[in-house]
Amino acid sequence: MARIRYLRFKSKGIVPTFCEQIFQVMGQNTNPEKTFQVKVSMLEIYKEKVQDLLIPLSQRPQGGLKVREDKMYGVYVDNLSKHPVDSYEQIQQIMDDGNSNRSIAATQMNASSSRFAIA
Repeated sequence: MARIRYLRFKSKGIVPTFCEQIFQVMGQNTNPEKTFQVKVSMLEIYKEKVQDLLIPLSQRPQGGLKVREDKMYGVYVDNLSKHPVDSYEQIQQIMDDGNSNRSIAATQMNASSSRFAIA
């Protein structure tokens, strides 16, 4: 059984497998007092500016977003949008939307090399 899981994990990748398992565990919850909420954010660091990839370019702040630190929450990006999701399919759609908003050069040279993160 472990080998089958390994092969499935290996062929899908860590993000899809991890996300699907999160929703599986949530679906197995039988305690009505226990609730879960999953939110997705996606950012890019391009030319030393932090950008929210889930916000249209025309609506983003000119100077980018600010990275902050809080004693209770740790490091976070101020005003980074958070989108609630109920399935991995919704996460995939959000990632597709964010990928289409990434900064790439006209030559497509940076199509896969700009720094971006999904949280």
